[in-house]
Amino acid sequence: MVARKHTALCFSGLDPSGGAGLLRDLSVLNDHQIHVMAVLMSETVQSSDECKEIQGPTCAPATIFSTLVPFLPEVWGAKFGLLSIPIDELHQLMKLLKQFPPRFLIWDPIMGPTQGVAHHNAEDLKEIAKSIGSTHFFDHDWVISPNLNEFKFLANPIDSMNAEDLIRASKPIFDSGFTNVWLKGGHGSSDVIDDYWISDKECHLIASHPRSQIKPRGTGCYLSSSWLAYRLGGLSAFESARQATLDLQNIWTLADTLPKSSRPILGLKKNYS
Repeated sequence: MVARKHTALCFSGLDPSGGAGLLRDLSVLNDHQIHVMAVLMSETVQSSDECKEIQGPTCAPATIFSTLVPFLPEVWGAKFGLLSIPIDELHQLMKLLKQFPPRFLIWDPIMGPTQGVAHHNAEDLKEIAKSIGSTHFFDHDWVISPNLNEFKFLANPIDSMNAEDLIRASKPIFDSGFTNVWLKGGHGSSDVIDDYWISDKECHLIASHPRSQIKPRGTGCYLSSSWLAYRLGGLSAFESARQATLDLQNIWTLADTLPKSSRPILGLKKNYS
């Protein structure tokens, strides 16, 4: 029965090509036997190669969420992705969510698709961070998983990648209400990808591995959805991030491209021929 399953509610955007967004969230969480509910936060016009347009959803997210509240279990998790709604609509949604809070929440902030139109600037991300962080309860996990460029927009100026500097730089994010920063190195330029797990007191290296020439789509969605699945399954917040990172490396070589496409999508080789 659905009531006996762990439940995740994804507040994300729709990528019609299936490489990222809600469809990626659904595939990952379904692999973990998680029941998935969804609130559309953006609609995109895109293929697997390029995003041409981003629009807000037709229905107000708070309205959709209010219809789902009666069916949420006592413990559930939320994943936030690409948002394309006015900030006052986000405030309205978060005000309602605070009354029925998820035990675990992860936000994968997105400035815009890797290929295609830009979407958010630094001030947008800061406003969104404050709105989402404002719903945090002291004993709940509220995680943000930016890449290095997004981190620089949300944090204090960064002097180095040592633990003390990363904790100091993350202070504005903690002040917004988030309990942890998962700093992803996938969009960096070095030969090695380093992911860091940062709290207001500690900083740990999650994983370190060589950078691959293969650059599949949907890695951010994969990691954040995997983290939520493992957290709902009982792993600690840090171990959930570590396991999600290991899983990503295991499926990295399964990325493949659709016909007439140039950008690989995670996991196609095992399902597509």
